[in-house]
Amino acid sequence: MSGGRRLPVWACLGEAVRFLPRAWSGAWAALILVGLAEAAPLVLSSLGKLPPGGWAPAALVVAAIAAVLVADGALYRLGVFGGQARAEGLGFAGLQFGLPELRLFGAQALISLFLTMIAIAAVVVLAVALTAAELNGVAFGKIHTLADLRGLAGPVQLGVLGVLVVGIAAIFLLLTVRFSLYGAATVGRRRVVSLNALGVAEGSFWPLLFGLVLASAPAVALFVWQHGMSGLTGRNLLIFHGLQALAYAFVQKPLTAGFLSAAYRRLEYLPAGPDGK
Repeated sequence: MSGGRRLPVWACLGEAVRFLPRAWSGAWAALILVGLAEAAPLVLSSLGKLPPGGWAPAALVVAAIAAVLVADGALYRLGVFGGQARAEGLGFAGLQFGLPELRLFGAQALISLFLTMIAIAAVVVLAVALTAAELNGVAFGKIHTLADLRGLAGPVQLGVLGVLVVGIAAIFLLLTVRFSLYGAATVGRRRVVSLNALGVAEGSFWPLLFGLVLASAPAVALFVWQHGMSGLTGRNLLIFHGLQALAYAFVQKPLTAGFLSAAYRRLEYLPAGPDGK
């Protein structure tokens, strides 16, 4: 069983960093596709072809999903199987689309459906709580401070609502972290791993959460960078969006995949590392 094994977070993070050059050399074309998919909506919005906050064209969404599946298939083959990735179907520069990619799509669809059902249940619980607290008719969009809310509800009502909100957020955090190994497990086990991904990560919630937080440092830096460059326009804005997309594709995505692959190998007692040894 994987749940009894201690997950060495720092060792996994170290492998994730060392995994970057292998990801760049083995899946560079797939990562470029991810960068293009990431940049396309931003560039189209900058050019006025896509309304800010509007829906992207269906073709663009399908292309983005396909690009992510191809990249994930390549990265997890490299991360889980190391030097045996070619034997597992890794294509030239990470370009391939076979059963592993279809399994990844199926696993993600099942997990998304499950989380959607949980979200619907959470909305129902909150609606019942608001009704019980006699707050169901309140226009929450007009509430800007805690004092505004205090004027509409007593301390007990606020406490109950606060506990519910925190509890629902904790459940989603728990599920998100426990499901995080689904990609590595789907590729590693050569079958769809969706809800049973919860068992793969059993007993490793806190190490996984800590590792994912640290591995997300590039994403946080990109977010800060984006807000620091909010005054850019025209050509400079297009260049910025391109650099931002490349940073996500070539740093954040392979770093996260490298960490999750390293964590999965340890929880499943697999010997292969990112160097293939």
